[in-house]
Amino acid sequence: MGKAVRNKRKRTTNKKTPIRWDNLFGLDSRESRFARQERLELWTRSAPCGRLQLLVDYNEDVISPANSAEVMDRFHAGAVSYRTAVETLIGYVAVKILSRHFALCEQRRMRTLDDPLDFMANFMDPRNGADVGTSEQAKFLLLMTFIFHDGLPGRELFPDENWADIYRGVIVSAVDFNYRLASEAQKQLDSGAVSWAQVHGPCEYSQRAAA
Repeated sequence: MGKAVRNKRKRTTNKKTPIRWDNLFGLDSRESRFARQERLELWTRSAPCGRLQLLVDYNEDVISPANSAEVMDRFHAGAVSYRTAVETLIGYVAVKILSRHFALCEQRRMRTLDDPLDFMANFMDPRNGADVGTSEQAKFLLLMTFIFHDGLPGRELFPDENWADIYRGVIVSAVDFNYRLASEAQKQLDSGAVSWAQVHGPCEYSQRAAA
């Protein structure tokens, strides 16, 4: 066997095959790469309390100071685990994001259990929905769940393999919570205690109707 052939075989044998990662649930290849890079950087450079604080700071316009302080205080006191703290904080964000789907502007009423959950397909799997805006909101929640959720001991750089199910659980809990809020708001509307503007505030539909 010639020397050139042996050298070629050696180079071929030593050549590393690049790892091909599957796309993460609900995300495309670009979004999946971003999520993995962000998680790697976050989990190699920060402690649990630092990660929680970053999650709070990133969503300070959604999570109230009282709620974030309560979660952080309970975590530092050892009353809740890191996983519970993350799910609670992401849950607050999910409730806010989903809340807009519980005000039926054209009918000037709140959503009830009799109304179809036409928006849920987007949140259960952003790839299935036709509403781009809702899909982007779902992907935002997916990214936070993947990046911040903890993993198995010794494999912290990788989230729990059931992280997508955990995400779905957060969505279902947020829907249930919004149903309760909508029910209470509708009772106040029916009694005349509050107006629609007080419950819902200005929106694109009401502004178009006024014009």
